[in-house]
Amino acid sequence: MRLRTAVTKAIQHRKVEEGEMKEKAEKLRLDIVNGPSHVFGEHLHCKSRGYFCNGPKEDETNYIADLKASGVYHKIMEAVNVLADHSSHLIYDVDSNMVEHYNSVVARFTGGKRINCVQRGSYQMRCAAAVVSHNTSQPFYKLHKTLLKSSPGVYTKRLETRHVAKISKRAERERMKPRARRCLKLTPKAGDSDYGPMAKKPDMEAAMFQSKLEEHMKILQKTRNEIDELERNTRGQSDSPEWFEERRIRLTAS
Repeated sequence: MRLRTAVTKAIQHRKVEEGEMKEKAEKLRLDIVNGPSHVFGEHLHCKSRGYFCNGPKEDETNYIADLKASGVYHKIMEAVNVLADHSSHLIYDVDSNMVEHYNSVVARFTGGKRINCVQRGSYQMRCAAAVVSHNTSQPFYKLHKTLLKSSPGVYTKRLETRHVAKISKRAERERMKPRARRCLKLTPKAGDSDYGPMAKKPDMEAAMFQSKLEEHMKILQKTRNEIDELERNTRGQSDSPEWFEERRIRLTAS
């Protein structure tokens, strides 16, 4: 809940700042990335962000080391980074609640014959009828006659009969259709579109890609003390959750 509050407060602060929207979106992205550090007591970049807070508070516990040791921190940051990548949309501080509410009301009455399926038992009844029809492969009018002891009428019978005949013809066409031979997909001489110089462009702008690249390189740069601590924490390799997370962000020989 506090992570969500950190994001919403960051949006409210950045959207009223002076400056270009692109610049404010980048500041918001950095704020979102800094959110877990602020919430869990580390406050690594809070002062540099300008408004988060003034740093660690008295008697405040820093949970970041424990979260990293258990592997939870990296999973949190994965979700946070996905959210931060949408900062260019989040900076507008709008949602689709009203639109979704309107669509839900419209959907109640757009069932072809304008049937309101929100009435009590209406939706469940149609689901049950679909199950019976699928399991028995019989028209609906036979179910109507069995339950109510009366015929639904000639027009309903005619409609159901046409529907059954249509399904039967479709099944017959599928049965008579010649089977297509499976062809091997050969790699074209021009090269695979997903590899090498023919590869597609990354799904982000060049400036954003360069910024995230620099951030990742900063994460990989460690001091001598940090390297020694990482070595101690990842002894045993597969028995250490932190080893798995650190290995995922590096290219290794294995």
